[in-house]
Amino acid sequence: MSVAARPPLPKLGLPEIDTQHALLERLVRTLEAAVSSNEPPALHRKLLERLEQLTATHFATEERLMESTRFPHLAEHKGLHELLLRQLRDLRSRNATGHGYVTPDVIWFLNHWLVDHVLNVDQKIAQHLTKQAPLPRN
Repeated sequence: MSVAARPPLPKLGLPEIDTQHALLERLVRTLEAAVSSNEPPALHRKLLERLEQLTATHFATEERLMESTRFPHLAEHKGLHELLLRQLRDLRSRNATGHGYVTPDVIWFLNHWLVDHVLNVDQKIAQHLTKQAPLPRN
């Protein structure tokens, strides 16, 4: 499915998290467009670096919210965060040294991860948080 054909990610109703998801989605789509239009590898590196930074910020936000509300699956969720950050660091590092290219498989992985992260993993956080206290909704 092409970038333009994919619907945007659904919102969870948590403004800070939804905004971060939208930024991550936009960045993955920008990287996909850069790869498909054969933009220079330097741009790929810059986008991967930014993706890693935004992902780390997003995960820190989620972990802060989960810790403050005693989310029962915090350790499992943090483990998923650590795994993805390791994968992103490895991809960025290999790309920076010329040993890893951003391929369609990499783009597929990033898109799949983002959709799964929002629909299956973060949905549980949103359900937990809305039970804990009324939060401002989008």
